Amino acid sequence: MKRLISFAVVALASVTAVHALDFTAAVGRTGESTTTYRLGVQKEFNRSWFQTGIGRLTGYWDAGYLLGRRQDR
Repeated sequence: MKRLISFAVVALASVTAVHALDFTAAVGRTGESTTTYRLGVQKEFNRSWFQTGIGRLTGYWDAGYLLGRRQDR
């Protein structure tokens, strides 16, 4: 867990606002008593397709790191 937090701190510190990156973090638990931790970074395509008067199609890149830890019963 300490490595995961260190990774998040380094990733946040190394990015400037010019790049317009978004960061995500999540913690979850599965039905099999596994705790999951996820760190991610997202960046928009800066493109759109099928643009009409009611909407458009856009997207983003998403890269993440998922760590699962099983809790023994």
